[in-house]
Amino acid sequence: DSQRGRAAVLSTYRGQFEDNEITGYDLSDLDVSGGRAGRAEGSYELRRGGEDPTGGRIVLGVKRERGQAKVALIAAQPG
Repeated sequence: DSQRGRAAVLSTYRGQFEDNEITGYDLSDLDVSGGRAGRAEGSYELRRGGEDPTGGRIVLGVKRERGQAKVALIAAQPG
């Protein structure tokens, strides 16, 4: 699934957690780089109630906005 814009992304993630679909989320093997724009790339595992875990690769893009770090991109590819 793909969403564009903060409101759409937050709505999707909020719904997944509030409906107890997602019970855990782990990141591992992260390769992190910093600067004006940061990036973290690694593996993820997603646990959902009553189902086998699933996972894949994920990239997080981070930028500074008014002095605060903000996630600007989440790109996940199921494995």
